Amino acid sequence: MSTTNLPGDILNTMRYPTIDPLPDTVRRPFWSVMIPTHNRVNYLEKTIKSVLDQDPGQDCMQIEVIDNFSSPELNVAELVREIGDSRVLYYRQPHLVDFQENWSTCIRRSVGRYVHILHDDDRVLPGFYKVYQQFIDQHPEVKLVFSQAIHIDDRDQQTSLYKPAIPDFPNGVIDMALPLLVQENFIYSTSVVVPREIYEKIGGFHPSVMHTVDWDMWLRISLEGPIGYVQQPLLAYRIHSKSGSYSQNNTVELIDKKYEDICYIINTYQDYLPPPLRRATAKHFMRSFAISANTQMKYLLKHRKYLLASHHAQWSKKMYPSSINRSRLWWYNLCYFREDTLT
Repeated sequence: MSTTNLPGDILNTMRYPTIDPLPDTVRRPFWSVMIPTHNRVNYLEKTIKSVLDQDPGQDCMQIEVIDNFSSPELNVAELVREIGDSRVLYYRQPHLVDFQENWSTCIRRSVGRYVHILHDDDRVLPGFYKVYQQFIDQHPEVKLVFSQAIHIDDRDQQTSLYKPAIPDFPNGVIDMALPLLVQENFIYSTSVVVPREIYEKIGGFHPSVMHTVDWDMWLRISLEGPIGYVQQPLLAYRIHSKSGSYSQNNTVELIDKKYEDICYIINTYQDYLPPPLRRATAKHFMRSFAISANTQMKYLLKHRKYLLASHHAQWSKKMYPSSINRSRLWWYNLCYFREDTLT
């Protein structure tokens, strides 16, 4: 796998997967809708159909499913053919790759001017591509566009509206996104559309970051220029028991990796902030995630998972070593000791 250096004082030592420019002879539609999938077909049909329902035609949109070596018995290729006939393309990885590499494969195989990576359990809502294209036509300078979303459950029932807790931007253009984005990843990845030429410049997804790999990408893009915010819900984001966010607290190893990836974000990007903001931003960042760790502790304690709760306590103390976090760590370790001696 070839790699690309990202310009910058810190990031210039990081190697990202290379995204090669396309030859001038390639037909370039406006859109590339790329759908990565792996061993999950129960929602894939709805995902594909949500795109086909607003398909502007082959001259305007590429639609392709990128299968990360799913089990043969799932017949993903046959499912794609049944749903999309010849309209939806299908590519299967020759062997299993990390999900980050599968996402980078989506970019490499795209031919459109703007790339939308749509996950196989989410859906675009009516008007997604029309509204986005209108926004891009009005603001061609933006390097990324995202929107609000609705949350849906595994039965397609709407559960809530997601609206980022950020200041109002009357025209939807955020000129300096980094100071906001480094504090919190307020962007839902499957709402994101990016010019392919930006990926060609900065490379694909980080090969070793797992839990914050999308956040890392949006931060890298924000260093390239303004980003755009469509202030209406145009994505249905599915939250269910098999989604990635539900599997981050299953083992001590996953918890460690999660917080290591979180710390990578602030350690990498705080130096791109104006000097007066760096210390305060880092403190706010660490405190916010310590609070998040405490919330996870309460949930795990309620379900009597004392070892995992104790591990969140350790990370909470490490990220924001206040006295209350030290006392929490002592208490959760005591709970785990009690469980360990009673079983």
